[in-house]
Amino acid sequence: MGRHKLSEDTKRHRGTLRADRLSNTLKISAGMPVKPAWLDAKAAGFWDIVAPQLAREGLLSELFASTFALLCQSYSMYLSAQSEIAKSGLTVRTSHGNLKPNPALAVARRERTAFLLLAKEFGLSPVARQALHTEKPEKLNPFKDMLQNPK
Repeated sequence: MGRHKLSEDTKRHRGTLRADRLSNTLKISAGMPVKPAWLDAKAAGFWDIVAPQLAREGLLSELFASTFALLCQSYSMYLSAQSEIAKSGLTVRTSHGNLKPNPALAVARRERTAFLLLAKEFGLSPVARQALHTEKPEKLNPFKDMLQNPK
């Protein structure tokens, strides 16, 4: 596995940032998307916590709401599978009395994988965050206008 990409801030600090390599910056329109009604309670809770933070950082908009909703639902399904495993154990008995792996283990594994793949798309790990090339939405600064346009 190769080295991880350095963030633009790190390159700027080191003095190695090159303007000709910044052309792949993605501009995302800022704004908080509407939470889909079809999310279950656990997924909606995850949305309520994480979505505002991503929207503030310019990583979530209406365009990506459905993908983020799938991430939230994957999180919910993973938690449900983990709850079932905690309740039933790692193995369950078949109708013939034999032990077999709990089917919830496969669901948990599948949803964990789906969650981690989608989480990378939104920069929800330190390495994934550095790899994102986004322009942060400009923060409103009332003092900037006063200084630039004195009356």
